[in-house]
Amino acid sequence: MVDRHCKDAVFLVIFLIVLAAFVGYGSYAIQIVYTQGFFATDMTSAKLLTLLTLDIVKVSLGYMMGMLGLALCFAIIILVMLRYVTFAAYIVMLVMTFIGLGALIGICFVFSMHALGIVLSVLLVLLFIIWLCYRKELQRIVIVMKTVAIFLSAKPMIFVMTLACQTFCLAVSVFWIAGYYSIITFYNQSAIGDAGFICLTIFWVFCGLYLLFFFFYGMVFLIGGETAIWFYKSKEYSIAAPFKWLIRYHLGSISLAAFLIALVKTAQFLVIMGRTRNSKGIVGFILAVVSCVLRCILVRCEFWTRIINNYAVIVMALTGMSYVDSALTGGCMIFSNPIGYNTFSLISYFIRIAGTFTCVFIPTLISYFLFQLVNLPTSLIAVGMGIVLFFCIMVSIVLLETIVEAMDSMFVFYSLEAQMGEFGERVNEIVD
Repeated sequence: MVDRHCKDAVFLVIFLIVLAAFVGYGSYAIQIVYTQGFFATDMTSAKLLTLLTLDIVKVSLGYMMGMLGLALCFAIIILVMLRYVTFAAYIVMLVMTFIGLGALIGICFVFSMHALGIVLSVLLVLLFIIWLCYRKELQRIVIVMKTVAIFLSAKPMIFVMTLACQTFCLAVSVFWIAGYYSIITFYNQSAIGDAGFICLTIFWVFCGLYLLFFFFYGMVFLIGGETAIWFYKSKEYSIAAPFKWLIRYHLGSISLAAFLIALVKTAQFLVIMGRTRNSKGIVGFILAVVSCVLRCILVRCEFWTRIINNYAVIVMALTGMSYVDSALTGGCMIFSNPIGYNTFSLISYFIRIAGTFTCVFIPTLISYFLFQLVNLPTSLIAVGMGIVLFFCIMVSIVLLETIVEAMDSMFVFYSLEAQMGEFGERVNEIVD
């Protein structure tokens, strides 16, 4: 117990140091850049305003809000279908997944992006083959999807948790972009040299990834904890209990999970940077081969680290164990029940692809035709579509990540109780 608290304290201190360094340097750098007048002030806002009228602005804002409302309506429809016509929702997800990928493939070939089109075509074929192999298991998972929908309808505040964590991630992203702009500005103004620019870039990339994954795993912990409370019908805990568990016991463990995945992602970034700076000739060829091998290794490391982290955080929320014990338990769940893991992972892919296509691509595509009706300039149409795309992505992330993480929590419950025969009894009791 003492060792566990010491490890948690160490990684909690690391989190506080990274957070202080991130906020401190970012604020200082942005302030220096602003006070020295490095930000461009010759904006074309006056020129853009001459192209607009008050009516066009009102109509455009109305279209943007309308498309955001459309995305929300699609999200609500998805939840209602999962709750009441689950099998039909499953069929719709399959159809939308293959239609969405097919549409992207068509767009790639129309705009001469043949390489990406070929990759997506291979992905579509592989996804179809995998579905054929697991179609019977997927039909059995439909009842679990309905259970998740019942949970979300019974605990709608879970979406507020997800939205709050996504808002923190968005704030970190905006701050990261502003801070990195200041680093580039310092470099362009010769305030720092090449070595300083590289070191600051590596530091800034690691900090950004670390904080993003910290808030993401915090969201996973809260969803997993709330799902466990509801699934096991624990009357002694409220919706605030996962917050208390996270803050009092697991900040260090969440920090460790974020530290590991950020470390792997930063190593990938370093390999990519080194690849772009390769020499020519035989030395460049050898370095290219080495970097390719390292990148492949790091990609697999990232894949398994991300999966183990996700299930470790859910196990932590359920059992209260440390990160190491939870990671070992999560790994045993995956390797002892590969069919169940592959089935839950496949249905998660269908939910993400179909939900993204429905809640993001359709409203954004409709907005393009609506903006053309008011004769907006091409550049402003792109800006309007970008705004619609951004807010639709936020809606889809809140919806899809909540559903997917609840599904992952159900996989943990399934793995822990399937051998005892209790999982099916609980699910049937909930559905009935």
